[in-house]
Amino acid sequence: MAKGEEAISFEDWEKERKEKEKEEERRKKEERRKAREAAKAVAKDDDDDSDDELTEKELAQLRGYKKTADGRVTSYFTREQSDHEKSLIGDIAPKRLEPSAAPSPMSAESGKGNPSVWNQAGTTWEEKNTTDWCRGQLETRLKETKATVDDVVAVVTGVENMTGDASVAIASGKKRYIFDFHCKVTFEVRDADTDDIFAKGSLKLPDICSTHHHELEVEIGGWKTKPADDMSHKALDCRDALV
Repeated sequence: MAKGEEAISFEDWEKERKEKEKEEERRKKEERRKAREAAKAVAKDDDDDSDDELTEKELAQLRGYKKTADGRVTSYFTREQSDHEKSLIGDIAPKRLEPSAAPSPMSAESGKGNPSVWNQAGTTWEEKNTTDWCRGQLETRLKETKATVDDVVAVVTGVENMTGDASVAIASGKKRYIFDFHCKVTFEVRDADTDDIFAKGSLKLPDICSTHHHELEVEIGGWKTKPADDMSHKALDCRDALV
């Protein structure tokens, strides 16, 4: 307490302090209210002055786009071709390809190793499955096989258990014939004059292969019908000739 001041009780001092705090709070609220009103007035003046100008949002929508000659809105970097450039390029619209009279890749000519329509020059590697065609041709050729020794003839009568596959590869304008078959052949030994059968047998061809078809491997089976003793030598010679 300062000299000469009148002494007050604690209750009075506390009451006076609270009143000062309330007065200070009211003063600060009033200052904040006046500041807000002043800011609003400045913002309103700015809006009135910029009515003829694009807003930031409007500028963002237009930035990076342009209109083409036909009125389309597109990217700024889109380049339109001039009439001269279009005349140089010509008509580039997609056109339908009409079927040609060339043979189908899956036609009967495929068995002869002809290239597909799209590979007539044969410069692209192409491989065709020719198993069915080759199997039929091989069976026909085997059944036509016969061998004659003196008055005795051996004739192929059947082809059994044929397995394997074949294909024709076309590359660099050249054809490569690839095959690998296995089968069993039955045959008969007959009298060339009377056509009487006096022996029957079988042969196995385990490796009819394109890599060594000039050296055909043959497995000779036993006689199904054994020849008579006096004809045994002729039957063996005829069978060897067939092989």
